[in-house]
Amino acid sequence: MKKILVSVMIIALVVGITGVGFAAYFSDTETSSGNAFTAGTLDLQVDNDPGGEEWEVLWQDSVPVMTEVWTDFGNMAPGFYADPSVGIRNVGSVAGVPGISFENMTEIAGDDASADLAENVDVKVYYGENWPTDKTTNLVASGTLAAWNVAGKQQATGFDLVDDGEGYFFMEFSIATDVGNEIQGDSLSGLDIVLHLDQVQ
Repeated sequence: MKKILVSVMIIALVVGITGVGFAAYFSDTETSSGNAFTAGTLDLQVDNDPGGEEWEVLWQDSVPVMTEVWTDFGNMAPGFYADPSVGIRNVGSVAGVPGISFENMTEIAGDDASADLAENVDVKVYYGENWPTDKTTNLVASGTLAAWNVAGKQQATGFDLVDDGEGYFFMEFSIATDVGNEIQGDSLSGLDIVLHLDQVQ
């Protein structure tokens, strides 16, 4: 029994010495200190009237009511056509994909007590990086104004807008000549044209 106890003690001593040996290996550390992390930004600005008077570029953070800058939408009739455009610029540091949506429209019935104007206004939206040469080059989407008027129904362009990059939305609004009296006196109000910029995935 005594020999067994002595053997166990010797084994424990050897293991302890071996462990100390492992702990004594060389080591070294280097530290990178004072690091900082900053999130980038997406920031969309708008030129409400590209190619306007004296080619003046007016970058700002909002889009005006259409009748203030573009075309008179107050006397629409069969054969109506308007093609307003708007420039956009990414003044942030992160690339984004531009998009557009038409939201919050209210229809008001006219002479026949039926609101039919939105169903008869055709809308086409194009996108490009060059004004005005890309005016009908890249069709984003088309349909009646009624079909566009869905909250959150954004139509993405599929193009990347890099930091400090510029692009243009070209819009066409029209009413076919075969539309009749069903739209007479109808009106639309509260329509929001929303320009989007979503981070490139």
